[in-house]
Amino acid sequence: MGDSVVGDNLADENCRLREELRLVECCACEKKISRYHVVCVECVRNMIGKPSAALSSLAEELQRARTKFPGNDLLTIALGEEFGELCQAQLQRKSRDEIRKEALQVACVAIRIYEEGDASLSAVTDDQAKP
Repeated sequence: MGDSVVGDNLADENCRLREELRLVECCACEKKISRYHVVCVECVRNMIGKPSAALSSLAEELQRARTKFPGNDLLTIALGEEFGELCQAQLQRKSRDEIRKEALQVACVAIRIYEEGDASLSAVTDDQAKP
């Protein structure tokens, strides 16, 4: 019976150690969380409603783009062009700032298509659209 208790204690200790190896620190508060997450639930709840730097940058880029290019013609083509520039920046191993700039422009054009549509494709009605 003594062996069984020792065996059970070792099994419990092994399970505890394995679980500890799966834990990482939350990026925001350093609380121990599952390694499959970046931020703990409490921090996510605190972040909801607060704009991130990325969303603030996107809002500024949208305003700039709409001022410079007020129409929504050929936005799908523009999205392809911007995505190509992002891929090129990645392949050419450009700086992180340059890659982020290109990614922001891709996001900006994608948001414009979502909000404004693409006038060059607007002739297709909902009835004509393919499922």
